Amino acid sequence: MFPFRWLSIVCVMCALVASSVSYKILLFPIGQGSHVLCNVAIARELGRRQHEAHILIDGGYQVAEDMAAEAKKFNFTFVRLAENRAKTYGVTAAAIVKVVQRMVASEYPFKEYLKDCAHWSDSHAKLLLLENEPFIEKLKSARYDLAVIDGFFFTKHFYLLAHRLGIPWVTYTDFPHSWTMRVPWLPSIVPGKFSFQSEKMSFSGRISNIWVSSIAKLDEQMVKVPDDIVKQYQQYGAFDSVDELMERSKLWILTSDVIIDSPKPIMPHMIEVGGLTTQPAKELPEDIQSFLDGAEDGVILVSFGTMVSSFSDILLTKFLEALNRIERHRIIWRLTNVSSEFQIPDFIRPVHWLPQNDILAHPKLKLFITHCGNNGQFEALYHGVNIYIL
Repeated sequence: MFPFRWLSIVCVMCALVASSVSYKILLFPIGQGSHVLCNVAIARELGRRQHEAHILIDGGYQVAEDMAAEAKKFNFTFVRLAENRAKTYGVTAAAIVKVVQRMVASEYPFKEYLKDCAHWSDSHAKLLLLENEPFIEKLKSARYDLAVIDGFFFTKHFYLLAHRLGIPWVTYTDFPHSWTMRVPWLPSIVPGKFSFQSEKMSFSGRISNIWVSSIAKLDEQMVKVPDDIVKQYQQYGAFDSVDELMERSKLWILTSDVIIDSPKPIMPHMIEVGGLTTQPAKELPEDIQSFLDGAEDGVILVSFGTMVSSFSDILLTKFLEALNRIERHRIIWRLTNVSSEFQIPDFIRPVHWLPQNDILAHPKLKLFITHCGNNGQFEALYHGVNIYIL
């Protein structure tokens, strides 16, 4: 069912701007692989329906070959934001590595994570909204009809750009907030993202869910758009806060699905689209196809997403010690920093990039070891593969 879920997104988005002619839509994802991939899925379908889609990415973001091929086939484009001297994208990538390393070492308090988010948000807001005036004017002259914004507590400055362009916007998000969406997700009955409760909460579980959800919401207020930017952008139309702009979203696109998520009230301005990247498998690269076909007892896929494809020497050693015990199965592992110092057995294939959805469709795939990213869990569910979460 998942490959067709995006059809409903396109139908609603097209209804916002009418349905008889081609329209220009600007998609603004976070510059991180899985988020860009979901926006590519939306842009691909818009292209099929003769609409013009443009995906805004940072100057340093590397577009994968398969994405570039799809852009050419379905007539959508990647619009690059110019880098600044501080190279904001590079700082972001380094910050992500730092976050992951500290999380793996179990020494990463949530407030430290928020500080890193605040640092990135502040620098990226200045890059986007203050240092790229000619680029913004170019977007303004393109006369877009709608923006699709990747909505997080640290991307609220994205809404200022759509506000200045004078176009309506919809929000695509992994972490929706009930208050912002004006939906009755009472913490006494709906589990919060950080509380790790199920819908079958005990009394103490409900108290914990209310407490953790409230603290998380308050902590997120540490991440703010600089006041000088907010004041400057108020000249393009009245608003009291960036939160108010977020609340003006015409539609909320949620990356969830009732099949694996807790039940919760859904209002008319919300739509669940879990599984945007799932689709029937495409042909695999020849080397990967040969490696998978030759596995007599099956294959294990190991991938922790684009954010975690390199590991410290200590962690890499532990992984190899564990995987070396699995000699019956072949293992394909997304790993970008392996060196000659580590002995990789023949039954383990480290790769810098892999077509995750297509590999999960292979008949010999037995297990998927993952960090449980949103795309990966839906792709595994779609292809009927067992998941082991680390």
